[in-house]
Amino acid sequence: MLWLLLTLQIHPAAAQTTCAPYRTPITVDFQTHQPRPTLNNALNVTALRNLMGTKGQKPIGGVHAEALGVTYATPEFNIEASSRIESRDPGRACVYLSKVTVELGFRDLDVYVASEYPPGTCEYKAILDHENQHVAINTQALSTHAPRMRLALERILGEERPVATGEPNRVTKQILDRITQRMGESLQAFYKEMDTRNGVLDSASNYEAIANICRDWNRRNVWPEEKRR
Repeated sequence: MLWLLLTLQIHPAAAQTTCAPYRTPITVDFQTHQPRPTLNNALNVTALRNLMGTKGQKPIGGVHAEALGVTYATPEFNIEASSRIESRDPGRACVYLSKVTVELGFRDLDVYVASEYPPGTCEYKAILDHENQHVAINTQALSTHAPRMRLALERILGEERPVATGEPNRVTKQILDRITQRMGESLQAFYKEMDTRNGVLDSASNYEAIANICRDWNRRNVWPEEKRR
């Protein structure tokens, strides 16, 4: 009888690098940026509406087709991180975040009033008052959401674990990308509040109320006097 002997060679699993938990919390530097509004009264109605078409706006229509002023608030969200690397097994290391820096706010805050309406006129003041309400909405949204976003970030960082890797120089960016993605819901809530509240302000009824404040709107443009004929 022929016996076949089958020999299995069992190799122990490769040793896994283990990283000790964070010994100290990750430092958070959360900054808000809100520039002073810049006021521009140099563009006429036509140029102002053309500008709206070049600023990444949706196709101009409805009440925006009759805009005599506009406010541009360019949102800004920047996040950076620094880390420390602790060597472990040959060719392996543990990556720990040491500090996360966030800048939230606006890169630009530009207010335009059509040049047909110079300072000192009723129409200029009515338009500027409307645009200042947009500025106030954006300012308040930032004040409301910045603390919430900081709390969300601190909660996310509190759940972070060190990462064992053979490519430590690439891991910090990967960790930061994951954190940024998790911050997305809070960031979108900030944007949504601004969009919603600014949209309510730019209603047809509100524009009509502004039109009734003053009487000398028809200055080389067609809003709103000619439409009332």
